[in-house]
Amino acid sequence: MISQIRRAATSIPLNIAEGAGNDSNQEFCRFLQYALRSGYEVMTAIHIGRVLLF
Repeated sequence: MISQIRRAATSIPLNIAEGAGNDSNQEFCRFLQYALRSGYEVMTAIHIGRVLLF
């Protein structure tokens, strides 16, 4: 569980940086969506950990 949270948390700024490196606003928005999804994944994993008392 911890490794999954770390991977998802790391992917947030990496996706933002990758999107910022594109010339297209559409591509940037796509990578922002990936970052947002990773953020939701982190929040969900933390919630599950709290419920299961990890």
